[in-house]
Amino acid sequence: MIFSFLRFKRHLFVVSLLTLFVACNEELPSGVIDTSQVNLIVKKIIASGQFSYSQVDSLYKFQVEIDNSDNVLDFWIRLRLSDGSEAFIDQLPLKDDGDLSNSGDNRAGDNIYSALLPMSKQFPSGKYVIEGFVLEKNDPSSETRKVFSHYLDYSNESENYPPEITEIMAPSSGNVNQRITLSVRVSDSNGLNDIAEVYYELYRPDGTQVQNSQGISKFPMFDDGNSSINGDVTADDGVYTVFLTFPEGQPSGQWRFIFGARDRSGAVSNPVEFDFILN
Repeated sequence: MIFSFLRFKRHLFVVSLLTLFVACNEELPSGVIDTSQVNLIVKKIIASGQFSYSQVDSLYKFQVEIDNSDNVLDFWIRLRLSDGSEAFIDQLPLKDDGDLSNSGDNRAGDNIYSALLPMSKQFPSGKYVIEGFVLEKNDPSSETRKVFSHYLDYSNESENYPPEITEIMAPSSGNVNQRITLSVRVSDSNGLNDIAEVYYELYRPDGTQVQNSQGISKFPMFDDGNSSINGDVTADDGVYTVFLTFPEGQPSGQWRFIFGARDRSGAVSNPVEFDFILN
């Protein structure tokens, strides 16, 4: 049975990031890292922690000072969302070439490496991380190593709208020990990239809320195309899915699901309720 929900009244509230069975977030480092494995020292990062897009200025200037450039073969940065879900700029070279127009570098040979990141209005507003990687001339492994991270709060200066849950795809009833597939369709006027998380809450027939052993009561759903693990068929299509099994001993009757979604600015969708009969 398919239930469609169009243009629900929006309720805004703040929720925490979720974990269910597996961790959803990568633990990201802060500041200079991995210097024990390289022959250079990152002395200073010269960059703002905030940037707002404008048609006049869409280039974010990033600079990093190192102690010695003699052994640098390749030096580059990557820009991605801080939760690790997506990279928007990959392998942008850092240069110490004095080319102010192209790399943003002020003076060649001063051990300050620079790059101009072309920020786009299509990038969702939120928290990003800039990661620096270096390949050294005398490294016999020829391995590129990450040597720093820098966090950036980015605004694309677009009006933000909360995500909306527009459809629930789930059976209306089932049995214990039966694997059930739950799916919801989520839209966002700021683009699907703006969706940070989709989750459900579950209530027993007596009205008590289900929590896992870590005390978590909001459980994540997935849009990663990993059909064998969580049932999601197509990645990044706005349909979030999860498998669920009611184990032996759970009470029969009417269980209630409440589905929600949060965008990268913290705005939360309309909560949508769905009743399920456990036989």
